[in-house]
This record gives sequence, structure tokens and C-alpha cells, in this order.
Amino acid sequence: MKLHTPAFAARFATLALALPLALVALAGAGCQSTGQSEGHANPPAMLAVCLSKLVPSEWTCTQLGQHAFPEGAVPTIAFAGAEGDADNVQVSGRAGVNRYFGPVKQTDGTLAFGPLATTRMGGSPERMELERAYLDMLAKVDAAWIDGDTLRLVDDGVVLATFARAAE
Repeated sequence: MKLHTPAFAARFATLALALPLALVALAGAGCQSTGQSEGHANPPAMLAVCLSKLVPSEWTCTQLGQHAFPEGAVPTIAFAGAEGDADNVQVSGRAGVNRYFGPVKQTDGTLAFGPLATTRMGGSPERMELERAYLDMLAKVDAAWIDGDTLRLVDDGVVLATFARAAE
């Protein structure tokens, strides 16, 4: 197969011009491209969501690693703040046993939760383990992806948890 043909050179030149323009557009939007990395179970061509696009919204966790959700202990997350204002977004929800709340920020396209506060109730060992895993997951998140009514919280391109949009 001959790669150095005039057609190949023209395609390469077009790609060489288009790629920097696409990267500038993404940088200007304040969100980073996550794409699909080899070995990661990511939706192809998914883009990180600007934090302001999550306000207001509420979500129910549908997947968190291999954790099963005991009845009445499904984690939730809600994003609140002034629409379009990514500087003052608050997050709250249920972590399994306790409620949690605190700020969420996005800096240079990287999402960060916290510091988060929680209520201090006790629960069964199963529910407390779920809560610990959920709060640990939030501490690792660096991006959020939305595809329709599905939210994925991500760390370094790997989906940590999946949520469904809560019914209004």
C-alpha cells in the first residue's frame, strides 16, 4: 500500500489544518475532549460537559462499579446555582445513608467536587460501604459526560459512575 500519494498528502494537509482549529474551539468553550482511549470503556467521541450546562439538573445513580444498591439507598446528585454561572455551582444528594453537599468547580476543563460535607447518620455495613465508595468516587472525578438523559462521571477518561436524569 502506497501512502505517499497526492491524495494522501491532501488529506493529511486538511487534517493538519482542521485539528488545531478544533482544539482551539474546545479550549475556548472551557471543556476538554475526552474521546475514546484504548482500553477504556468510553462512549466514542464524547465531550466533557461544561459545568454550567449541568445547572440545574438532578440525577439518580444507575451504576457505581460492582456495587449493588440496597432498596432506599440509591445515590443521587443534584447541581444547583444560577444558570450559566459555573463559578458558584453547588452539588447535593444522597450518598447511600447520609446527605452530602458542597461546591463543585471546573478549572481549565477539569471538574472537582468539594470539599463536601455530609450528615452523620449511621447505617448497615452494606449501606455504609456503598456510601464510602460513592464519596470516594466523587473525590476522583475530573470530568462529566452527558449523552441525552445519561450522565457519566469520569476520571482520566474512565467512567466511574453512570446516572439517569431524575424524573421531573
